[in-house]
Amino acid sequence: MDVYVSALIDAAQDMMIVCDETGAISMVNAVALEALGYKKEEIINENVSFLFLDKNFSIMDILEGCREETCEITATVYRQNKTCFPAKVKVVYLREYSKYVLSGSDITELVQAQKEISYVREKAEEALKVRDEIVANVTH
Repeated sequence: MDVYVSALIDAAQDMMIVCDETGAISMVNAVALEALGYKKEEIINENVSFLFLDKNFSIMDILEGCREETCEITATVYRQNKTCFPAKVKVVYLREYSKYVLSGSDITELVQAQKEISYVREKAEEALKVRDEIVANVTH
């Protein structure tokens, strides 16, 4: 891979992982190493699928499907310490290099905020229902 592409990957603020068509990781930036808890030598040449252990999810199938256009997925990503986090991952296929670039960000806070919004919405609907029952009883 040329120096320009390598510099872009290293400078990215998101997690960046480059793998070949077999899934072998050839490049990873510092952001990904920190988020995943690996050292560079522990992750290079490993298959990217070990980061996506969900039994109902095949990252290799996803990669294959992303050859014609950029794909964006939400997936559970596993750290070295066996904990996990939800991530939004964009997959770009670089045809001239026969490589995939996975660019991801941890969306734990977003998922938590969505859960809180759902909870507040549910409580508001319950309060409206109680209010409607009280109004109905008062008017009778």
